[in-house]
Amino acid sequence: ANNTGLIENCYNIGLCMITQNRTGQSIGGIVGHNLIGTVFGCYNAAEITGSAANIGSLVGNNGDRGTITACYYLSDTSAAAVGNGDNTGTEEKDREGFSSESSFPAWDFSTTWYMSGSLGRPILRNAPEVNEGHVHSFPDTWSSDGARHWRQCACGERANEGDHTAEIDPEIKASCVKPGKTE
Repeated sequence: ANNTGLIENCYNIGLCMITQNRTGQSIGGIVGHNLIGTVFGCYNAAEITGSAANIGSLVGNNGDRGTITACYYLSDTSAAAVGNGDNTGTEEKDREGFSSESSFPAWDFSTTWYMSGSLGRPILRNAPEVNEGHVHSFPDTWSSDGARHWRQCACGERANEGDHTAEIDPEIKASCVKPGKTE
């Protein structure tokens, strides 16, 4: 555990709480200790609380070589974005700010994130959430890429997803039609 690496494109929506304080203990909605790592494109929308020495909505303790870029936190989730250390690259947002793509200018809303109108915050495309009360509605039209096809609800959930396959019936003879010639 040398506290290095990259934490990217993630979020927290669940309460984080420390009930016992130990010397130097830190708690954050995304990471407790970020000594020499990078946190990019993340947000926290839940309360962070407890009796730790360093409590931050995003990062508990951001070391001298730890970096945070394009990370956001919901107002009233903690006293600060970072409990101890540099908070450059963080920004506090109210609920209205959380519900607009333009509030997250460095994020990729075409392939990584989508804005959930029903939840009022960004959601990762590869891990859509189920919203209580939301009923999936899949259109009759199909979406596809080079290898797969699916029907997609407005929330991002996919149904009837499958690989493209070619089925050949050996009983049907192939034929070609060219202007002036038939076979």
